Amino acid sequence: MLKPFVTGLMRAFICVLCFAGFIDKGYAQSAVWKVSGEQHSLYIGGTLHILKPSDFPLPKQFDEAYSVTETLVLEADLSDFGSGDAQNELTSMMMWQDGSKLSDHLNAATLERLTKKLKTYGLPANVLMDFKPGLASMTMGMIELGSHGLSEEGVDTFYDKKARKDNRKIVGLETTKQQLGFVANMGMKNPDAFINYSIDDLNEIGPVIDKLSKAWRQGDMQALSVLMIDKMQSLYPDIYSSLLVERNKAWLPKLIEMLGDAETELVLVGVGHLAGEDSVLALLKGAGYKIEQLP
Repeated sequence: MLKPFVTGLMRAFICVLCFAGFIDKGYAQSAVWKVSGEQHSLYIGGTLHILKPSDFPLPKQFDEAYSVTETLVLEADLSDFGSGDAQNELTSMMMWQDGSKLSDHLNAATLERLTKKLKTYGLPANVLMDFKPGLASMTMGMIELGSHGLSEEGVDTFYDKKARKDNRKIVGLETTKQQLGFVANMGMKNPDAFINYSIDDLNEIGPVIDKLSKAWRQGDMQALSVLMIDKMQSLYPDIYSSLLVERNKAWLPKLIEMLGDAETELVLVGVGHLAGEDSVLALLKGAGYKIEQLP
């Protein structure tokens, strides 16, 4: 059951969890930054992992950065997610192995809310009960996004394919196993809070998709921080910490190492990692690097 959409889930998981309201401002910026040290620089692009057909062509700043870099850096190199071993490992990690069901880990109110949400998709309540919270959320998210026309590859996939065609070097900030573990562990500390947070975000997707796309294209990080990051931080601090803060901090030394080598890299990460006081950009600025948003 999992094999047909394993890669899609992994490409889209940040988008599924991070949809929220965005305000419409006339920023003439982009979601691409140049980060410079004393001798070397790299480019960081904030991405959406799944898009509408109308989102293409992508903002020109991504191509501008790609054209002057030698290495493409993604959150993870997901090329091996199609292998049988990876899919089998994903299945075992994402599904309950102790004989329990998702329903056994949720209180009555959360289970009732989840059941009602699944009914809106025409699905019975038991369809997700073998799944741990992370996979349950991802599955609902892919259905929800698809219902609103978000069915195309995202920025990461687009440039991953382009880099492979161009024989460009591709590296990941996280390993495949780390990505598997991250998604498998999402929501395990507090399944009720996680499922409720996921449903809240899914319920808000429809009215804000177009505003989200425009804010992303304009690089309106203030809107993203106020209306997405702040909400997650205040209402679901554990999810905020595991989804963004811990990973941003883990990436920082790797990015600093890249800034010390002779190559110029294009780093593509979910745009949620680039907004707010704990963002990758804030951490790099705090470490003394110059941050320039491309116009």
